[in-house]
Amino acid sequence: MKITEQDIKNLSLLFKALSHKDRVKILLFLTVNQEKNNLRELSRKIKIKPAMLSNHLKELVIAGLVSRERERNSVLYYMDEIQKEWAESILLPAVEFTKQ
Repeated sequence: MKITEQDIKNLSLLFKALSHKDRVKILLFLTVNQEKNNLRELSRKIKIKPAMLSNHLKELVIAGLVSRERERNSVLYYMDEIQKEWAESILLPAVEFTKQ
């Protein structure tokens, strides 16, 4: 397997996205919840201030871990099927591993 500079950059973005506890909290919430949420809804549900949440969501979108779509005057955040499969196969087992 040949590893390119782009592979290294992408992996760095992934690890950066996972390096903050609030971003992990957001990912775990989106993994177990099916609905799409706007910033205000997410902020209320996971108890992170909207400005900080917006910054974290930006990092997660850049890393490809969260998707977003515009609906009228708001942006909805969610995990698509591929993102959910990744989280269910990597992130959730990692949570179990850390409990040991």
